[in-house]
Amino acid sequence: MSRYKPGDKDKTRERILKAASRIFRRKGVSSTSVADVMDAADLTVGGFYKHFGSKDALFAEAVTTALASSRKLTESVDPSIRGDDWLRLVAQVYLTPAHRDNPARGCALPALSGDISRADASVKKAFEEGLELYIQDAIQRLDGSPQENRRRAWAYWATLMGGLLLSRSVATDTMSNEILEACRADYSESGSKSKVSTRYS
Repeated sequence: MSRYKPGDKDKTRERILKAASRIFRRKGVSSTSVADVMDAADLTVGGFYKHFGSKDALFAEAVTTALASSRKLTESVDPSIRGDDWLRLVAQVYLTPAHRDNPARGCALPALSGDISRADASVKKAFEEGLELYIQDAIQRLDGSPQENRRRAWAYWATLMGGLLLSRSVATDTMSNEILEACRADYSESGSKSKVSTRYS
């Protein structure tokens, strides 16, 4: 007779995925063991393989979970905010010291892309699918042609992601803050008064 109540196994699996998405963002995949993940989920290591065949399989699903969590930032912006106002508002929250200093709760794009570039095809596919949703979110907020909106969306997210990654990669706060300010500069004019909540602090 199973020890699990209906739904318990799914809840435990989700708990592992959420813990993995946070710890992978904070420590990196290669520096994180299955034991680390299970400890972060407050579970025993022996239960891991009831849910995932390997750490690589966990990573592929954790990428999807982390990207979906990260997108809540842009999804929480008032739907009436569009165009440059939307770009400005997201950049002002994204390119901050609070986000830089909290990778475990921050955007999965800069936190995981290095590990993903060395991962297998299933992980890259999960990342590609999640990244496309970021691009579609931006396209829907912009006011140009579909082709122009897509080009702008790629350039925008490359700037935000690259700026945040660089700001985490230098030794001094002085240079780190300079990077954030420079990348934020194109979106720094005062625009919408609406606020967007952040989970980065």
